[in-house]
Amino acid sequence: MKKNKEVIDMDIFDEIRRIQEEMDRMFSSIYTRPSLPSKRIKPFNYREPLLDVIDKGKELLVQAELPGISKGDIEIDLNENTLTIKASKKKVVTEEKEGYFYQERGYAGYYRTVPLPTKVDPDKIKAKYNNGVLEIILPKISEEVSKKKIKIE
Repeated sequence: MKKNKEVIDMDIFDEIRRIQEEMDRMFSSIYTRPSLPSKRIKPFNYREPLLDVIDKGKELLVQAELPGISKGDIEIDLNENTLTIKASKKKVVTEEKEGYFYQERGYAGYYRTVPLPTKVDPDKIKAKYNNGVLEIILPKISEEVSKKKIKIE
């Protein structure tokens, strides 16, 4: 029995869609972020900043865009091979007139956890913030220092 061309085309597209879904499942399991302790869950109204992680040989450079945030509102934490950037901004609007009082509070900010591809030296990390861009320089721990041949006497 001969299938018409339209039915064959639908079968092909169904098969392509099935393969794409299977590949998405495979890659999502590879690129999952490390789980965070329950107290470090990302708050509701926080967004993930745009981020670049650049390997410069002896160091990693992390650049994060945090527009509208002041330098004092940024927190950077390093826990083993995980870098966490948190920036929050509180906004309070108060208007008071005779017989009228209006107050509004808002909280917003950025939160991002970044798994680092290599170990870094926490004592030599440097960070600077300029025009809404946070730059963090993370010196790598040299494998030459950690590996040493020992001569037997």
